[in-house]
Order: sequence, then C-alpha cells, then structure tokens
Amino acid sequence: MKREKGITLIALVVTIVVLIILAAVSISMLTGENGIITQAQNAKDATEQARVEELVDLAVNSLMGKNTGNINEITPEMIAQEVNEMENRDDVYAEGSTFPTNIIFPEEERKVAVDLNGKVENDSMYDADVDETDIAPTDLFDYEIIDETAKIAKITRIKPKYCNMDGYNPDTETYDLENTNGNIVYNDKSFNTLVLPYEVELNGNKYKIIEVHQLRYVDSIETGCTGTLISLRFPQNVYTLVLPNTIEKIYQPSKIYELQNIQSISYLSDNLETVILSNNLNLIGENAFASFDKLTNITIPESVTSIGNGAFEKCSSLTNIKIPEGITSIGDNTFYWSGLTSITIPEGVTSIGEFSFAHSDLESITISKSVTSIGGFAFNGCENLTTVNYKGTREQWNAISIGSDNEDLTNATINYNYTGE
Repeated sequence: MKREKGITLIALVVTIVVLIILAAVSISMLTGENGIITQAQNAKDATEQARVEELVDLAVNSLMGKNTGNINEITPEMIAQEVNEMENRDDVYAEGSTFPTNIIFPEEERKVAVDLNGKVENDSMYDADVDETDIAPTDLFDYEIIDETAKIAKITRIKPKYCNMDGYNPDTETYDLENTNGNIVYNDKSFNTLVLPYEVELNGNKYKIIEVHQLRYVDSIETGCTGTLISLRFPQNVYTLVLPNTIEKIYQPSKIYELQNIQSISYLSDNLETVILSNNLNLIGENAFASFDKLTNITIPESVTSIGNGAFEKCSSLTNIKIPEGITSIGDNTFYWSGLTSITIPEGVTSIGEFSFAHSDLESITISKSVTSIGGFAFNGCENLTTVNYKGTREQWNAISIGSDNEDLTNATINYNYTGE
C-alpha cells in the first residue's frame, strides 16, 4: 500500500513538472520574440505601414493625373492634402516643404518617407538656369548630418585637397596637400559658377542639404605674441554662387578650425560677383559675405528673418539691397564700409547696431518709426549722407536712443512723416 502511494505521488510530481514545462513552452510560443502574438503584432504593423505607404503612392499618382504627368508641380503639402481628401480626413500633413521629407499620419502614429527629387527637373530646385551638369559634385564637400530621422545635413566646407593655398591642410596643420593656389581644382570641371548640390548620399541614405557652414579656405596664418590670426578666402576661380532652394541657413562660424590660441579671423577680398540665394533661406549668418568687395548682384529673399553681424561688411561694390520685412534688427557692422548709396529700414526693425552703416557710401536713408535705438558709430564716416526720410513724427524721432559719433546722421536733413518708399 505504501509503495503504491509513493508511486502515485511520484507520478503526480512528474505530471506537474511536465505541465509546467508545457505551459512555459506555450507562453514562449505566444509571447516570445518569435511568438505567435509578437508575429501577429509585427504582421499588423507591416500591414498598417504598407497601407499608409500605398495611400501616399495613390496620392502621388492622382496628382500626376491632375497635372497631366508633370511631377515638377507636386509639393509635399499637395501630397498630404490629397491623402486627406481621399480618406475624408484632415490630420495628415507634410513634415517639410521640400523633398525629401515625410508624410505624417498622426492617428496611425506612422510616417512615410517621400522623395520626388529624382524625378523633379532641377529648374525647380534653383532660382537660376541650372541643369544636372552644372551642379558641383557632392565629393567636393564635407558634410555633417543634422538629423538622422529627418534625413537632413549641412555642407561644412570645401575639402582642402580640392581648394587650398600653398597646400595647407587644416586637419594636419601642415602643408602636405597639392597646392591649388586658392582655386577649386576637381578633375577638369570649371567652377566659374559654383552650384551647390541639394542632396547627398551618406551611409547609403540620401540627405537633403539645408545649411551651408562655410565655403572659405585658410589663406594664411600669422602667429604673434597675442595669438594666432587666420585669414580666410573664397575660391578665387568662382565668380557666381548658386544655392539650391533647400538651403535655409548660410553662415560663417566664428571659429573655423580647431587651431590653438586663435586670436581672430579676418576675411580677404574675393572675386565673387553674383550670389543667387535660396528662396527658403531664413538666416544669413555672421560674416557670411564679408569682404566680397566685387559683389554687386544679390537679392535677399523675403523668407529671411535674421541677418548676422558683419554679414555684408566691406562689400564695397554693393550699391543697393532690399532688407526683407521680416527683419527685426540690423546687427553690428552689417553694412560697414559697404558701397550702399541708399537703404530703407522696413517697419518691424527696432534697432540698428553699432557701426552697422559706418563708412558706407550712403547718400539717403529711409527709417521706419518702429526703430527705437541706433547704436554708436552706426553712421560714423557717412560723409555723403544728406537725407534722412523718417516715417514718424519729430517727437518720435527725438525719442530714439541714438548712440555717440552719429553726427553724419543727425546733421542730415530729416524729413518727418515721410510716406514714400
């Protein structure tokens, strides 16, 4: 009897152990990495992603039909709107205004990458007459990824091996490169006109280029007791610069290379005469076009909302330019020693920085009544300035805080309540 009970107990234990093992196996099959539930969820995700991708494809095809096959006129916003109309919804939107970008589906928490650049004629990417052979090879530049998810990047410089002076290599701080004498030398391509690319392939993925970091090279380095002075210059064989409409920012950083004990950076005169900017540009950074003393043709697009200090300093051939309505301040040295003969400060600008127009060729200036302060030396040395057209009253003019050494401004004839352009 005892022996039979013992056998029964053992059998029970074995049965329980087997059941536990089977239960564990069943749970693993259901919830593990390769489990039924996981696989079902993955299949559901894949199906949902395929569905939204198909919606985007259908939207593009529909738009092509409406535009008789002309894909040049299709924008990301149009694709999102077409999806909304097809699905009777209003939440789908485009992440960016230019390709490549993503179409966002908030309800599904999904996005679809879309890039029609490969099918778009280049004349829609530039405000100039450009074809594929005009665009500079992407290998000419170094890049930095700004956002891996959004697939956007910036040009950080022209590679030193393609443009340098005396073979100087800033990466090694030695003269170990073949001397290009300040010209871009890349195979047999001519670079009198430098057309920047609008996209680049990095690590197997295409990235839209939205910023230009700097395009100048180290021309000379002088070391003194107070530190190192670096002189920078633009490629000498380039007379026209064309930016693609993907570019949102162009700037010249205050510190270019990680050289030791940098005291200051100076910009040398260059041969650049014409610049065609992006119609999506919003920032012209500090010293972006400083010392381009042959620059005569440039139009600042209305999209620009910020112009950095010294952006057009020493542009002695620049005789006229229009400041966009979205600008709220004129920075220090912005048009210092420029060739401007007249300028209009638009409504919305509240301050004019120090030395901003000093030693320029100004003969007349129109100032909006939104200006509340004018920095010291802002118009110092403007010996030709005879007329100030002020769009406010005498009392408002007297309330403006005007810094020292602006006699050339205050001694000019001031026309109050001016209503002209």
